[in-house]
Amino acid sequence: MKHFFAATPSWFRRLCAPWLTWTLLLAGLLAKAQAPAWQQPVLVAPGPNSSNYSVLTKALPAADGGVYLVGYFLGTVSFGSISLTSAGLADVYVAKWSPAANDFVWAVRGGGTGNDYARSAASSGQQVYVSGDFSGTTVFGGSSFTAPGTGNTPNQGFVAKLADAGTSAAFLWGRHLDSSLTSGAAAVAVEGSSVYVTGAFSGSLIVGSSQLTHVGRGGAYVVKINDTGPFSSFVWARQFSSSQDIYPKTIGVRAGSVYLAGDNYGQALIGSTSLPSSGGVDMFVAKLADAGSSAAFTWAYGAGGSAIEYTYDLALSGSAVYLAGGFNSPTVSFGGTTLSSTSVPVSNGDLFVTKLEDAGASASFTWATQGSAGGMGSKGAYSVAVSGASVFITGLFSGTVNLGGSTLTDAQGFDLFVAKLTDTGRSGPIDWAKQTQSASSVHAYARSVLVVGTTIYVAGGVGAPCSFDGTTVSAVGYNGTPFLASLLDPTITAAPAARPAGSISLHPNPARASTTVQLPAGAGATQATLTLLDALGRAVRTEAVSLPAAGLRHELRLTGLAPGVYALRVQAGRTVATQRLVVE
Repeated sequence: MKHFFAATPSWFRRLCAPWLTWTLLLAGLLAKAQAPAWQQPVLVAPGPNSSNYSVLTKALPAADGGVYLVGYFLGTVSFGSISLTSAGLADVYVAKWSPAANDFVWAVRGGGTGNDYARSAASSGQQVYVSGDFSGTTVFGGSSFTAPGTGNTPNQGFVAKLADAGTSAAFLWGRHLDSSLTSGAAAVAVEGSSVYVTGAFSGSLIVGSSQLTHVGRGGAYVVKINDTGPFSSFVWARQFSSSQDIYPKTIGVRAGSVYLAGDNYGQALIGSTSLPSSGGVDMFVAKLADAGSSAAFTWAYGAGGSAIEYTYDLALSGSAVYLAGGFNSPTVSFGGTTLSSTSVPVSNGDLFVTKLEDAGASASFTWATQGSAGGMGSKGAYSVAVSGASVFITGLFSGTVNLGGSTLTDAQGFDLFVAKLTDTGRSGPIDWAKQTQSASSVHAYARSVLVVGTTIYVAGGVGAPCSFDGTTVSAVGYNGTPFLASLLDPTITAAPAARPAGSISLHPNPARASTTVQLPAGAGATQATLTLLDALGRAVRTEAVSLPAAGLRHELRLTGLAPGVYALRVQAGRTVATQRLVVE
């Protein structure tokens, strides 16, 4: 190429220069979009007995860079050299993997003589919170409770707390979501000392001194628990319902705003918002504002088509809510974006990830991206994680699936995938996608994706020999083998700088006529915007103030405000911090 250009006229070289520049730029972008390689997967091995099994439910980040694995097992299960044996039927496990030691640090069992299933989990610092359902009598730390009835089918919800002490761990407490008929704790989230649990129930649900009674065929709840360390207490409970059935599946919390999503059959009633049915199964997403000792739903939205739409997971970043799931309607609309299924037949479904922008008292869908198939096959995105502008999804598929410019094809049954998208603000194009290759019709699945620095962790299970870029792992036990695998992506950008809530000082708090706002130096901006939000997320007072190099000290007037719990949001350039304020 160099010799060719040297022999051509100057006018031709000037004409080709822009073309060459764009060609090289495009080649660089394509090179950046190349999927990273799988790293050596880590296995969780069931015991040698053919009736032993283990299932991985969730992978979570630990404060020291490790990864917590949460799931349930029957019989004996091994985490490296650490073995656990169930007390009766299935029990809950929590284990910690250390990438620095390249080994498991500890593993802990929880549960009783019946079946105990971990459905979800959340971590905060050195605390792990597990939610699920149980039968019989179960035990977590010093807490013991019994489900009604004599069967082994789990029909009661629970949430339990585990404390990581470094080289060991232990359950400290558990709470029973006590229903007269059935309940299940589908998902849990945590912020500070506040633990939020959501799930479905039938009959009546007793939560502390409150009792919820479901209306119509389907009832669901959100409960707040105050974690005081070795003990806990129920704070409030809110319910929502459907004319048929409603199943919350995922929950997240940010600055006192609680977000949940799931599936709905029929017409849903969430707070004062009625969501009509589009036919079949629709998905919903809702926001609830925690006012301390009480809470209220702020908004709720649905998305649906003529058949089935389902949501598995959500992730929060700034004011954005990312949702991942699947659909098998011919078309499904997320706000102004309509996705059309290309699966043959349509009932096999496509996967989606969509972004919702929370504006406080309302929200709107910004974009939606799908994974389409050119042939038969089922697809679903089961987990989503966000780091800066990078969005990651993982799940399973059969047949073929097209993710951006990558077409993935399963070997014989189901394979798992992980894909990276870039949130451009108004769209979410797919950068790259990876898969595994299973050796038989018994599938590989992915349940969880998380990002720690530039490492992407994917956790799930394999039901047959499965290849991770040439490294083959074998399944053990009739229910498969859980795994933790990783990929390294140096292009991951960190999220915009955000100060922890504690960097804002409010004094006095609680306050009456005014409070003094203090922000330390180092925000990198000359002006700050103070926004006071009420319990429903509405801006009730906004001020723009100068930000001295030495830091901010400003008196915020509170006259005219009704007593209650508020949130003060301070934004200085790209730095955002939020602190609660109680007005008496």
